[in-house]
Amino acid sequence: MVNEGMQRQWNSPEFLNMWRGLEPTVSGLTAPLMAALQPKPGERVLDVGCGGGLPTLEVAAAVGPTGSATGADISEDLLELARSRAAESGLRNATFVNADVQVDRVPGAPFDAVFSRLGVMFFSDFVESFSNIGRHMKPGGRLVFVCFQSATANPWFGANILAKYAPPRPPSRFPPPTPLALGEEALTREFLAEAGFRGVSFEAFDDPMDAPFTGEPMSGGMLAPMGLAPDVRAKAMQELLANDQRFVEADRVKTIRKMWIVRANARG
Repeated sequence: MVNEGMQRQWNSPEFLNMWRGLEPTVSGLTAPLMAALQPKPGERVLDVGCGGGLPTLEVAAAVGPTGSATGADISEDLLELARSRAAESGLRNATFVNADVQVDRVPGAPFDAVFSRLGVMFFSDFVESFSNIGRHMKPGGRLVFVCFQSATANPWFGANILAKYAPPRPPSRFPPPTPLALGEEALTREFLAEAGFRGVSFEAFDDPMDAPFTGEPMSGGMLAPMGLAPDVRAKAMQELLANDQRFVEADRVKTIRKMWIVRANARG
């Protein structure tokens, strides 16, 4: 099942500009992610939802010339940015491919490790997606990803507002693909177990956010794939902005984002 909604969102003309503003606000997640991943010289590593490729390049440097780092994403604009950064860095062991990891086969498997910084919450079928990731991994290989905790833990996200405007979905056992889709520990454990992963663990941590208030809602990018009429979209944006104002101090957005580091091992 191809994730059509996310294909539209990540390849919309407005997304690249939104990403350039978003990327600095998630940079603080890379250090705890790398500490959990512990990439080793000579390993082959896959980055799911690599975006602009900075974490991929960090892994490429860590695994060295005898290893490799592959970044996969569905946004060709972001992949072009990642490739340009790789060229500037001089790292020859980093490659970037356009792939929907929910269904596609990514070159370079089997991988010693797979990781993701906020890239695995947007699948439409989480069991299918994690099963496909597992097929890319060596037996016992490491899966490490960072994701947001639940909507209750992250009121800045405006989940209730977005849910009000979201178009009806076909019946599904899976939560809608949003940044908070994997926030419920018990449900995410269930998906990973069904996909064949073992040794699943969750580690909570806080990610302080202190960024300039741009006048754009923090969760506004989630409206793009909804296909709302202009007047309805404008109303939704205003409600999201009103929610954001609760976290604005002196023209800066200040809040604590509640995060998970999730670790698991592919079936041995």
